[in-house]
Amino acid sequence: MDLDLTLGFIKVTVLLLGAYALSAFIYNARLPKWPPLKDAKKASEPPTISSQIPYFGHVFEMIKSDFQEYFGRLSISQATPISTAWLATQRIYVMDASDTEMTKLFAKAPGLSLTAAFWVGFGGYLRFNKASHQGMMTPDKHPFKKELSRLLRDELSTIGKVQAHLARVQDKINEAWQQTVPDASNTVKLADWVSNNIAMSLGSVIWGEEGPYNDIKFRQSLRRARDDVRAGLSTLDAPRSIDEKKLDYQDLSFIGKVKVLLQKHSIPQAGWNDFSFSLIMGVFPNLINITTWALWHLVADDKLMEVIRAEVYNLVEPSDASSFGNQRLVVDMSRVRDSCPLLMSFWYELLRLYAANSNITRLVTQDSVFAGLFSLRRKALIVAPMLPHQHSHSIWGEDADTVRADRFLDGEGNVDVSRVKQLMAFGLPTVLMCPGRYIVHNVVMLNVIKTLLTFDIAPAPGETLNDGQGACEPKRSMVAGVPEPSHDPELVLTRRKNVETVHITFDNQKPGW
Repeated sequence: MDLDLTLGFIKVTVLLLGAYALSAFIYNARLPKWPPLKDAKKASEPPTISSQIPYFGHVFEMIKSDFQEYFGRLSISQATPISTAWLATQRIYVMDASDTEMTKLFAKAPGLSLTAAFWVGFGGYLRFNKASHQGMMTPDKHPFKKELSRLLRDELSTIGKVQAHLARVQDKINEAWQQTVPDASNTVKLADWVSNNIAMSLGSVIWGEEGPYNDIKFRQSLRRARDDVRAGLSTLDAPRSIDEKKLDYQDLSFIGKVKVLLQKHSIPQAGWNDFSFSLIMGVFPNLINITTWALWHLVADDKLMEVIRAEVYNLVEPSDASSFGNQRLVVDMSRVRDSCPLLMSFWYELLRLYAANSNITRLVTQDSVFAGLFSLRRKALIVAPMLPHQHSHSIWGEDADTVRADRFLDGEGNVDVSRVKQLMAFGLPTVLMCPGRYIVHNVVMLNVIKTLLTFDIAPAPGETLNDGQGACEPKRSMVAGVPEPSHDPELVLTRRKNVETVHITFDNQKPGW
C-alpha cells in the first residue's frame, strides 16, 4: 500500500512538473519581439516583462521588497514607456511616471478608473460587496464620476470653502486637545495622538457635527484601515434623514452631498459604504502619517525644532496678555509660505521622501488605445510608480534616501521654486493632481504650528527615540501612500509658559501647498 502511494505521488509530481514546463515554454514563446517605437505602424500590446518563474516570478520579487519599490524598478528599466507585467493572472501595465509626455496622455486616456483600481486591488481584502461594483467600476469619464470630481474640487479646492473647512478643523482640534492633553504636562503616544486630532477635526468636515469620528476605536484605526473604520462608515449607508432633506444642498456635509450624487445616479445603497471607504482612505492615513513624520523628525532633532519654532514664532501677531499674564498667540497662515522657508522646505522634503510610496493607478474598464501606439486590455491595471523619481540620487543627491530639511532651499535661504516643481507629491506634474492638496498642506501646518507654539516636547522616561539615531524607519507595506513609522514614540507635552492659547487665522490664505 505504501509503495502504491509513493508511486502515485511520483506520477502526480511528474505530471505537475511537465505541466509547469509546458506553461513555461508557452509563457516565454508568447513574448513577442518588439520593433523600435519609431517603426511601429499600428497599435499593439505593450511588451511583456519576463520573469524567471512564469506567472509568479513578479509576485515573489514583489514580496521580497514591496510593491512600490519593485514596480518602481520595473518602470524605469524598460526600453518602452509602457510594459506589461503579470501578477499571476492580473495584467499590469507599468509606466515610467517621469515620462512627462506619456503622463499627459495617460491623464486623457478614455476608459480608465481610479475607484475601479481600488476595487480590484483591495476589494477582496476589504470584503467589498457586489453592490459596490456598479459605482466603483464606472470609468472616470462617466457622468457620475464627473459630478463627483466636480464636488471634490469644489469642496477641497475652492479657497472660500477651504478657509471655512480649516476654521472648523481648528475648532475641533481645540476640542480634541481638551480630551487628549488637558493638563499642564501630558504623556502621549505620538501617532495615536495625531490620529485622534485629525480624525476628530477633519472628520467633522467630512461628516458634520455627528459622525463615526466620535468613536475612539474609529479614530485610532483610521491610519491602519482596520475593521473599526468599516464599522464606523455605516453612517453613510443610512438614507438621508428628514433633517438632511430639509437642509439646502450647500449646507449639507461632504458625505451628505455624496449621498445626493449616489442617489441621483441610482448607485445601490448596499454599496455606499464601500464607495465611501475608497474616498476617505486616500485622505486620512496619508494625512495622519505625514503629520506624524513631521513631529517625529522635529522631536528627534532638537536644533531643527528650535530653528523652525523660531521661524513660526516670528509670525505671532501682537496680543494683549490676559489677567494672568498668559498670551493668546495669533498666527496668520497666509504668511507661512513666504516667512518660514525652512519649515516649507522641511514640508517638501517629507513629501519627497514619504509620499514617494504613491502610485498613479487606474483600471482599464474598456479596450482602448494609449498614445496611438499601445492596445490596452480591459480589466488590466495601469501603474505609474513615483518612487524612482522621488528617491533618485541623480535628481536629489547622494543622500536622497534620508530627510534633509533644507534640501529645497537655495543659496540665499529661500525656497527654491524650481526644485519644488520637480516633486511628484500630489500626483503627476501638471496632471492628475490631488484636489485635496490645499487642505492637506494647511492641516499639517496647523497641527505642527499649534503644537510647537503650545508645547515643549520631550521624550517620556524610557523613550530612546530610536537610540538617538534620528527618526525611525517606516513600516514595510504593500499599500501605496505615506507609510506609518515603525515605532510610535511616547512623548511628554508640557504647556509653554505664558501661552494661554494659539489661534491660526485662514482669512487671507490663498491656494497653494
